[in-house]
Amino acid sequence: PKDNERDLEEIDQTVRRQLNFISAQTMDTVLSAALNRPAEVSPTILTELPGDVRTRVQKPGLRQ
Repeated sequence: PKDNERDLEEIDQTVRRQLNFISAQTMDTVLSAALNRPAEVSPTILTELPGDVRTRVQKPGLRQ
């Protein structure tokens, strides 16, 4: 909330530089900021499974 803006000073400056803070007074502001932004990171699509993933997967069953 916008009322907590002064508390940001307590966060280490190194951390603050890596984050984007948006002070919101209404839920409309929150939703607009959360839903109307383009994705900054594109998803990675794996074409092959890395390493020996298939051998590490356990078969479903009962555990005791």
